[in-house]
Amino acid sequence: MLRRFRAVIYFAVLFVVLFASHIIFAATNNDFLFRIVVVFITILTFFAGPICALIESEQTSYGASFTHGMLLSLPLSTGLGWAYNGMTAGFEMVIFPILSGFIHLAIRQSVVGTTYGLK
Repeated sequence: MLRRFRAVIYFAVLFVVLFASHIIFAATNNDFLFRIVVVFITILTFFAGPICALIESEQTSYGASFTHGMLLSLPLSTGLGWAYNGMTAGFEMVIFPILSGFIHLAIRQSVVGTTYGLK
């Protein structure tokens, strides 16, 4: 049962480690490392589906992993919009999930086949 979600679990562990790191770097005023981690968090958020498909080892599960990652990216991108807006509600909280959805839709609709052009 958990085998189906293996890529998503690995993605979540990576995201949690990076998220904890960004909190630690912010608390210790290490601005350079904070910014590097924030870039990785942003990339992970907007490309969760493709990253989950890359992590997935079974070709028959690429589509499911991509879909799970895509669905995971929507609330993550809302939170990212909140963070980019200075921890207040704003326009980014609406735009970021829409942007993430468009990114995933564009990759899913590509003509490169069932591997989503990743493998």
